[in-house]
Order: sequence, then C-alpha cells, then structure tokens
Amino acid sequence: MRSKSGGPTPDLPTLRTQFDTFAEGQPLPDGVRFETAMLGGIPAERVTAAATDAPGAVLFFHGGGYMFGSAMGYRAVTANLAAAAGTQVIAVDYRLAPEHPFPAAVEDTTAAYRALLESGAPASQIGFAGDSAGGGLVIATMLSARDAGLPMPAAGYGISPWLDLACEGGSFTELAGVDPIMTAEGALGCAAAYLQGGDASHSLASPLTADFTGLPPLMLQVGSTEMFLDDSTRAARKAALAGVHVEMQVWPDMPHVWHLWPSHVPEALAALTAGGRFLRERMTTGAS
Repeated sequence: MRSKSGGPTPDLPTLRTQFDTFAEGQPLPDGVRFETAMLGGIPAERVTAAATDAPGAVLFFHGGGYMFGSAMGYRAVTANLAAAAGTQVIAVDYRLAPEHPFPAAVEDTTAAYRALLESGAPASQIGFAGDSAGGGLVIATMLSARDAGLPMPAAGYGISPWLDLACEGGSFTELAGVDPIMTAEGALGCAAAYLQGGDASHSLASPLTADFTGLPPLMLQVGSTEMFLDDSTRAARKAALAGVHVEMQVWPDMPHVWHLWPSHVPEALAALTAGGRFLRERMTTGAS
C-alpha cells in the first residue's frame, strides 16, 4: 500500500503511534483538563474546558478507519468541542480492528452510552459526536441503542462521517483524483480489516442502509473535496425523508476531517464551534 503522496504507507503500529501523538504541540483552549475514565468497562478520556458550565456530556467517537486513532490523538478536537459546547466531552477508546473486528467498535460505544445513562445522566443531556469512522459510529450507536430499547441522545454531530463501508457513493470515484487525504485503496482496506468477511450492508457497519426513523437531530459537516461527500448528502436526504431534523453543511475546498487542525485552519475552529453550538442548543432545550 502507498500513501496519497506516493510514498510507502507506515505500518499499523506506526500509524497508531502517529495518531496518539497527533495533538502534541497544538495550542489548546485555556483551562482545558484531561482525565482518564471508564464507561461500562471501556477506557475513555474526560475533557473539560474553562467554559464548561452546562450539564450532561458529549460522547466523542474518534476516526481512524476503525483501525487506529485514540482519545489522546484527538485532544485538539475534543478540547475545542468542549469549549464550544460548554459541556464535558468524553472520548471513548473503543477496540480497534483488525484485532477486534465488527461489531466490536459499536458494542463498545453502546456500552459506554448505556453506562453513562446508568450513572444518572438523562439522555436529553447527552450528545454524540465523531469524525470519519467515528461519524459512522454516531449513527450506528443510535441505531444500536434504539434497537436495545435505550432512549435516544439529544443530538448527533457527524464530522466527515463514513457511513457506507461498501464505498458506493458517486463522489468516491468522482473525487478520487481531488481528495487530498483519502484513497480508495486506504478506505477499502480499512473496511476489509474491520469487516473481515462480514456484510458491508449491515446497518451497524454502514448506517446508510438503516431505517433512520426515530433518530434525534443530526448535524453533518463534510468538505467539498472529500471522496465521502456523498455519504453525508445521502444520509441527510434519508434523515429528512424519515422525519429527522438534519442540518447539512458542505464546506468549500475542505479536506476530510479538516477539524483536526483548529489552531492552524480557521475553518476547523469555525466548524467545531458550529458543531458544539448545535449540540449545546439541543442538549439544553431538547428541541426537535
């Protein structure tokens, strides 16, 4: 496998290390604090900022193709999201493929949500957020919770969400030569490692195949240059047809998960601020 730049792709342990140290050196909001936590036996990191004054919590599911990524590697995102939402963010370190294939990730995120509910946090004061594969987990966890009879969270915020592991959206091929981050080889390789022969059309693997009826309000943000652009546009249409409140934002000329650079890319901080505000309003008012 080769990277988008044409050089050799680092091996999986190296990629995981790079993600774990990604946030190092990026300025963070004043007063931010990180604490280790456990939710339903799942390791997590609790993030609070100086502006944290609202009740409840945002459960954050990191990206990384289900194969890598960590709470530590997403500190720049979760810290700024906590500041924007005005509430704590709990980043869930779900199990990773290929060691732990589907449905391990969604089992872990659902267990974390169930544990948060059992701790006494009302569903109306809980939001979900995540990027790329974690954006897929935002909706997959809602579906899993719904099927288990759990109450829905107040809202979900999907950042460049990967919602179709079969990668059948038109943008996947149309933007292959434009997307500065993703490659078809990389995406399909991650999907294969996660599914390990399983069905890509399973609703908890590819939420685009699911019935969205009864889901809470959603905000979807995606860049105009992303191969996954159509994952969001198709999901927004599906949500609307199911009667779900959905706010869809396509950011011009932004790459996959541009939110990772809030201290360097103005649009990253602006997008996180908008997403945090959306969650705060929904978690506070319970509007639909």
